[in-house]
Amino acid sequence: MWNVIRRNIVGCRRLLDLGCGSGRVLQRLMEEANVCEACGMDLSGEKLVEAHVRCPSAELVHSDSVVLPFKDGSFEVVFISLMLHEVESLKGLEGVKITLDEVSRVLERGGRVILIDHLNPGKKMITVWMDSSARVKFNEFVRRFSHHKVQWFDLEDGLIKISKGDLQEFATKFKSLNSEIEMKETHAPFTKAQIVRILMKCGLKPKKVLGFQNIKDQLLNVGVELMDAEPWKRKILCVAKKLDNEKAKRSLHDNLFHTLERLPSPDVFV
Repeated sequence: MWNVIRRNIVGCRRLLDLGCGSGRVLQRLMEEANVCEACGMDLSGEKLVEAHVRCPSAELVHSDSVVLPFKDGSFEVVFISLMLHEVESLKGLEGVKITLDEVSRVLERGGRVILIDHLNPGKKMITVWMDSSARVKFNEFVRRFSHHKVQWFDLEDGLIKISKGDLQEFATKFKSLNSEIEMKETHAPFTKAQIVRILMKCGLKPKKVLGFQNIKDQLLNVGVELMDAEPWKRKILCVAKKLDNEKAKRSLHDNLFHTLERLPSPDVFV
């Protein structure tokens, strides 16, 4: 995965890390990808203080992603890692679209956006087994999680029926049940088809879409076993290119919109 990221950033003249947090990833991008000028933006002033320590030469900006304080065409690359699920949790998919519209605006023609986030595996109900410790944690999760109502019901012998999306929510929040923020956020913000559709509407043509981090490893760590479903990739990496003009944008939308549902499911795309 890092090789894909590096290939699309190396030698970049000007890069924006949108939702840079404390600057850990921005620091690595600056050190390993030979970025000429780097800018980090985040909504948390405290995180930006930490980012300044790690990346003293970077421009750091305190702002909201739905109104980017930059001129049109300011960046060659915009990097967005594990931030859009927070936007979706607060503002829905419309907020995600507004953010990516802004990203498209501040990208130069032919510029690239590199997006990493959680992926929604869908609402299909599956059977899982939980050990006693996991079941205690799961009951607490059901009580505390407030983004939406968890879809599940009891079977017997330690088995439960649960939607794939909600199982992913539980497995990825297993150690964060006391975090009020985590209990309000989703770790299944959009399907692959949804995020590709939004990118296209914003004039950003997906060039590479990769699934990574098998959910099976996460489930094993928390004492959960899939009984009647194959494991899936729980995160997505997408590289998209800004189109040169409005005509190209309309052509992309017309030619690809009707093919989205034929894309491989999140369980199998690589």
